[in-house]
Amino acid sequence: MEPKEEIKQRLPIEVVIGEYVELKRAGRNYKGLSPFSAEKTPSFIVSPDKNIWHDFSSGKGGDIFSFVMEVEGMEFPEALKHLAQKAGVELQEYSPGAKKEAGLKKKIIRINELATKYYQTSLIKNPSALNYLKERGVTKQGIKEFELGYAPNSPNGLVSLLQKHGFTADEIQKAGIATQKAGQLYDIFRERIMFPFVSPAGEHLGFTGRLIKDTGFGPKYLNTPQTLVYNKSNFLYGLNVAKEDIRKKDQVVLLEGNLDVVSSSQAGVKQIVAASGTAITPLQLRQVQRLTENLIFCLDTDKAGIEATIRSLEIAASTDLKVMVANIPKKYKDPDEFIKKEGAQQWEIALQSTQDAYIWLIETLAKDIDLKSPNQKGSYAKAVIKVLNLINNPVSQESYKKYLADKLEVSLESLDKLAQSAPLKRYKQIKAQPKQEYSATLNRFKLVTDRFLSLLINIDDLDIKKALKSHLKASEMPTELSKQAYEYIIQNIEKDSASPDLQNYLEELNLIYTQLLEFSPEDSPQLDLLDEQYQQFQNAKKEYQIEQLKIRLNNSEQSTHPQILVEIQKIQSQPDSTLLSEDN
Repeated sequence: MEPKEEIKQRLPIEVVIGEYVELKRAGRNYKGLSPFSAEKTPSFIVSPDKNIWHDFSSGKGGDIFSFVMEVEGMEFPEALKHLAQKAGVELQEYSPGAKKEAGLKKKIIRINELATKYYQTSLIKNPSALNYLKERGVTKQGIKEFELGYAPNSPNGLVSLLQKHGFTADEIQKAGIATQKAGQLYDIFRERIMFPFVSPAGEHLGFTGRLIKDTGFGPKYLNTPQTLVYNKSNFLYGLNVAKEDIRKKDQVVLLEGNLDVVSSSQAGVKQIVAASGTAITPLQLRQVQRLTENLIFCLDTDKAGIEATIRSLEIAASTDLKVMVANIPKKYKDPDEFIKKEGAQQWEIALQSTQDAYIWLIETLAKDIDLKSPNQKGSYAKAVIKVLNLINNPVSQESYKKYLADKLEVSLESLDKLAQSAPLKRYKQIKAQPKQEYSATLNRFKLVTDRFLSLLINIDDLDIKKALKSHLKASEMPTELSKQAYEYIIQNIEKDSASPDLQNYLEELNLIYTQLLEFSPEDSPQLDLLDEQYQQFQNAKKEYQIEQLKIRLNNSEQSTHPQILVEIQKIQSQPDSTLLSEDN
């Protein structure tokens, strides 16, 4: 049996989804509030019989894998591994080397879990470490939520513990928490407050440790080096805590430090992550894009923080993210200090009073120059253009350039010439597909099509299907899957011949059918329901066709307008058709 199918058999879908959504029994199915929208009436349906879910508020649906991918912001391989661990299914690796590496990864994660518990126990036993956190405003809630701990001044206390659990010196070193000197292993982290790095799936990947004494050994902050499980470029601190709030609020705020994240979470603002003191990377942005398209930067107010924000904008420019900047008063060096002095309400206000990121860039870089000096204007323009030149959207890019041209009182043409001499893009575009957006008209067309097909697939009347075959073509459907499903239904194709994607879609249609029956008057004839949905389908199709023609009208030469207007009038004058009419 394939691992995917074995996982489905071992993990009841209502149990997996029930960890995220409060489900209530509704006949043979379960109902709950959508985790993807702020609805008040339950429209999220789970079918244990079919092993699928459907969210009527967003139109999303699928199996446990698609749900975990949506709710956790994971790609399929990550979701597969995550659910395999829950189900106790061992995924077969493709080579002995890969299998050995996978085993070592599991051991490193286990080592980090034990280290976290060791540091937590040490914190409880150390009054000075607890007092340090108290002075920094960290509460018991913050300590618990982020699993904070303390690395004592012990040369090998953690190493000894791990060796007692059967881990070898090589495994402990490869976890990045110990170093070897003169044949002896020593703990790397000592006299530091420990912040565990936890993945969105709950795996312990590494640590950052902050000295609690100015006279302590080593740098102020010390991170786990890159290991088999930890890559600094692909990790966002606090994402494991913030992911649900990011999805619900459709927004993520990027801060600079770990304590900033803890302070904000304690203040009730939880859609917060940190890039650990550096500009964001393309890999980190990919994680953000899985959960939301709205990104707010609020890095430190010093020169380094401003420079990190600008570098982050250079990377975000190649994406379709909507980027804003939140400003806090310069007298506060970071959000942590601002929250402690001003409180949670002012922090909320700061995050609601955001500024467009590229307007912020233009205005911020202008503060230190004399706009009356031609030389300074030229240098300033070149610095700004280097960033604006990276913006992927040509309309947005030109709009920002016009804003800059007006500020400098120069022509747009002169900025375009400057842009041509600016460096090529420094960063590759993120490969993740941007979130596809649909017009309201197309969304309605798709939803109505799903309802129509859900009834059609449950109708056995061959005369109806024969009539449809001659009057309705698959090409009239709005999506590739709905075209395939229509042909499958009309031609009575064997289910086994359907692709996996089509099979999932057909299962969703059956779930939609169940929901339609629940909301329809009792004893409604199926053919009447089908006819009603057919009429809605035809009306939605007309609306969408007219919308597309109007877009053509706005984007075409004037000479073609009469022909397009004739096409619009022809569609508008079409009589309403019904499936049960004599003509059909």
